[in-house]
Amino acid sequence: MTGQDQIAKEILYKRVDIGYDKSNETLSLEAPSWDCNHYIGFGYLTSFSQSTHLDWFLNETTPNKNLFDQMTESFKICHPRLKDESTLWQFCDLFKSWTVLKEALEIYKKGNSHYTSVQDTNLKDFKIALRILKDLFRVVNKICEILYLEPLEFTESIERDLYKNMNPTTFRKRKPTKTDSRQWTMIYLNKYDNPQNHNDVVIPNRVLKSWKKRSEGLNQ
Repeated sequence: MTGQDQIAKEILYKRVDIGYDKSNETLSLEAPSWDCNHYIGFGYLTSFSQSTHLDWFLNETTPNKNLFDQMTESFKICHPRLKDESTLWQFCDLFKSWTVLKEALEIYKKGNSHYTSVQDTNLKDFKIALRILKDLFRVVNKICEILYLEPLEFTESIERDLYKNMNPTTFRKRKPTKTDSRQWTMIYLNKYDNPQNHNDVVIPNRVLKSWKKRSEGLNQ
């Protein structure tokens, strides 16, 4: 590692330049973010004249080729780490894993690929979705390590966001009826007074507080 690389490693960036396109415009890749409390925003590619996504850009400029060839033929690489061939192969492997895991996550979040409303085989599974989401964080943060981008931390609130996205009816906006409150209270008592018996889902703390408050109101 050169002295310049050592300095860069100690400074993490929200955006880094990775190359120049055919018009000699600088292409910059942005650091990941947790967007809309729903998904990891990553792969955003910007230049003076366009905002796109890295995989869309590569597939448009050099279709039907592997990622390594696309990276070397679509633009002139300028990032010092990506100029090293072995590091570029590592980046391509990680970025391909990122795109595949993203698609897998959507299947286990929704239950199918949403080509039809018929769901004879429902693959929706919170545990698997959570595992894949954590793997996505690992992959994305490894790319960040390579490019000196700011990493994205996996937090408990992100885990709660995943649960909410997969179980939207749990978070009703209408005023709950007494039947709702009693039902939610029983779920609260059952799950969290006997946590050893319930390893299936994680319910956000604010929902638990809401259930408890409603339970106290019913008993007054």
